[in-house]
Amino acid sequence: MSNIPISVLVTTKNEEDNISRCLSALKSFAQIIVIDSHSDDRTRDISQIFSAETILYQWDGRYPKKRQWCLDTLDIHHDWVFWVDADEVVTEACITEIRALFQVSRPEAGFFVKGQYVWEGTILRHGLRNNKLALINRKKLEFPVVDDLDIDGMGEMEGHYQPVRKM
Repeated sequence: MSNIPISVLVTTKNEEDNISRCLSALKSFAQIIVIDSHSDDRTRDISQIFSAETILYQWDGRYPKKRQWCLDTLDIHHDWVFWVDADEVVTEACITEIRALFQVSRPEAGFFVKGQYVWEGTILRHGLRNNKLALINRKKLEFPVVDDLDIDGMGEMEGHYQPVRKM
């Protein structure tokens, strides 16, 4: 079966406990890039074991932040990008659905992906569900500049900002 023509971008920092499970679930995708914020654990070493392209990222304290920097800077091979956090594991059901979606050219700008929280091996059935615009066409969407540089705790990542249509 051929690889899904999507570039998966995994942003990391000190994720050695999670990165193996994350990357092993992504083998069906055509390109996997790990963008690491100078981890001081084995995150980068483990990523390379999975043959993921591994890029070091150093935030300069300004915009663009990490995700938009990736879209602006990296050698991304496909128009469609799938953002996956290192502590997420993409299920076979999700991969099957994505593969089916991309059997034809897609006019959409992006797709929301619903996740399930798992605690100590048990799927949590109550509370909020994770729903994020994680599968995007990089030519149609971008991460907005949000004036948060002077807010404590807001760092290099766009936080929970959803991408918006390019102007």
